[in-house]
Amino acid sequence: MNVKRYIAEDAREAIDKVRQELGSDAYILNTRKIRRKGIFGAFKKPMCEVVAAYDPKSEKKPVRKAAGFDLSFGAAQAQPFQPLELKNAVTGENVRVPEILPQAPRRAEPRAPEQGAKDILAIRDALMGDAARRESAQKAEAEALKISELERKIDSMASMMAGLVAARGPSGREVAAFSPEVAELVSVLEKSEVASGFASRIGEEAALALSRGEADAREVFAQIIQQHLGDPAPIRLKKFRRNVVMLAGPTGVGKTTTLAKLAAEYSIEQKAKVGLITTDTYRIAAVEQLKTYAEILDLPLATAYTPEDMKKALDDFEDCDLVLIDTAGRSPNDSTIEQELTSFMAVANPDEVHLCVSATTGFSGCGNILETYRFLNGHKLLFTKMDETPSWGAVLNARFLTDCPISYTSFGQAVPDDIEVLDARKLSDRLLSI
Repeated sequence: MNVKRYIAEDAREAIDKVRQELGSDAYILNTRKIRRKGIFGAFKKPMCEVVAAYDPKSEKKPVRKAAGFDLSFGAAQAQPFQPLELKNAVTGENVRVPEILPQAPRRAEPRAPEQGAKDILAIRDALMGDAARRESAQKAEAEALKISELERKIDSMASMMAGLVAARGPSGREVAAFSPEVAELVSVLEKSEVASGFASRIGEEAALALSRGEADAREVFAQIIQQHLGDPAPIRLKKFRRNVVMLAGPTGVGKTTTLAKLAAEYSIEQKAKVGLITTDTYRIAAVEQLKTYAEILDLPLATAYTPEDMKKALDDFEDCDLVLIDTAGRSPNDSTIEQELTSFMAVANPDEVHLCVSATTGFSGCGNILETYRFLNGHKLLFTKMDETPSWGAVLNARFLTDCPISYTSFGQAVPDDIEVLDARKLSDRLLSI
């Protein structure tokens, strides 16, 4: 297929030219108004541009006309007058032109309709230009990202559901299979609000260990619990570079107080240069609370209302050893959590993110929080309000549900004393003491 461009005073005249030169089998690819400048730079009258595609075999040859006869192809005969119909390559519809023009006969040439259509589409794509192709590619990429994100969320929900099913625990017949001492310790864990499924799993591992030789059942349980809790993962400063740490979590878990405790620990005890940034501009007096801590500790504080503010604050704190970022608390059911946090994280690019969870949270509520903030990827868990509940089962449940490392446990309001790196031995003893 070939392409020709025609310019005329109006569309009717341009189509006349197409008809006269290319015949009725030509395809109209595009029509538009164009304006051209004159000699002195002024625009001339708007013209009409028509782009047409045609099969070279069907292009009309020059004809000799006499007294209404068409003498082309060596055959003289009177021609009937017919209305003109041209095909639009994009819509596939016929374009009917009201002029009455003589139509010259032409030889029937075999052609493959499918190939002709492919040629037209190829020409149309070429005419789209780089901008249109880029736009199409961007749309395809956006759709691919949406599908990828949806798949991630489905996988996340499936993983969480598997954990919840496992937490329901085994049947009564399986529990009865434990020895009395193992069954008793499994019951103690359940009283400490460890999900029955997880408590039974620890019981199964303990029973297997005890079957291999004589040992103290409580000590075996304690060792297995510590293995599941894993090694603590506190903030570890990297030398000769700035470390950015962000705290996230739902409302009311004590993020601001916890951040102040960490700031005091690293500025006073470890002699690090610390800067504070808060994005919590929603809660009443939240900024004032952190400002008070910053003044007491003599630390610089910046407030970031937008990601642009975050970038400026980080530029101001370029020479700090550690920058701690406090974020606004949200209900786990608030759909804006992910969008807001990711917008700030994209600018801050934190080295660590610690998800703050209250130890007073029940199993279903804890599962909801962990699922809501799963988008953080690679985050650590920090448990607050350990002093407000006698049952520390939420800590162990969270480890089974997410496998995220635990950094700190926080208790009380004293700054900086009431926070410590996870002590797995202390926690296992507490779980087995009820």
